[in-house]
Amino acid sequence: MKQTTRITITISHDKPLKDITDLVSGRVYTLDGVTDTTATILESPEPESALPSGFVLDKAIENFNKMYGLEAPDSPTLRAGTPEKMISLLRKFHDILQEEMAEAGDLVDKLEAGNVDPLEIMTDIADWLGDIMVYCASEMRKYGLRSNDILGIIMSSNFSKLGPDGRPIYDERGKVLKGPGYWKPEPMIRRLLEAQIRQVQRESQPHGY
Repeated sequence: MKQTTRITITISHDKPLKDITDLVSGRVYTLDGVTDTTATILESPEPESALPSGFVLDKAIENFNKMYGLEAPDSPTLRAGTPEKMISLLRKFHDILQEEMAEAGDLVDKLEAGNVDPLEIMTDIADWLGDIMVYCASEMRKYGLRSNDILGIIMSSNFSKLGPDGRPIYDERGKVLKGPGYWKPEPMIRRLLEAQIRQVQRESQPHGY
């Protein structure tokens, strides 16, 4: 007796689909016992939100790195055993980041061409800056660094840049300059990393020692 089984297939794609129905049908047809196949691709509605409920950047970055086979150690860790290897890693990431930064030129070209939809350019800017943030957060995680911890210290340091009159100081580009009460974040970051390394070492020791 011939039976019919309905199969729903969800496909993620970043460009228009061509001949995908025949492709899906053909692959299902290769299953033992299948005598006929049809496949229908339906456009799915836009999701209400691209982010899951309770989205946390650090957790998402950890999951991303592990999913794609990238490093994600539990504690601050130098990724290379020699200075030469460390130099190579830094140069490779520098090249990747330079490629991302260069996309600003595409945005400038689009604006100079004129007739740009404001929402379109805002979307492009959000995507561009967001990609840079994700690249940096993923790279930090490869060293066992947590974005929230490091950025929390750096932002606290940034809040100390106010001038003696309690007002911000800017250069001609609009960059915030350091005031007399500014404190460097590096010493506090160092203490944080030392504490995290000690914590992991304690947890890894057998009980009773």
